[in-house]
Amino acid sequence: MTDNIHAEAGFDSLGLRDSVLKGVQDAGFDKPTVIQAELIPRMLERKDVLGQAKTGTGKTAS
Repeated sequence: MTDNIHAEAGFDSLGLRDSVLKGVQDAGFDKPTVIQAELIPRMLERKDVLGQAKTGTGKTAS
């Protein structure tokens, strides 16, 4: 299992509104975790999601 929890792409590639993206950046986040990168686009499509990942990987922040 890998310890690299961050995705290659940034939050700007996830389809977030500009105001949300600015808030994420202002909060000091620069790269989403893998679980965030996988779930956020699906949530924006109004799909039900279920994710499983280690503690501290950003599930709640998604």
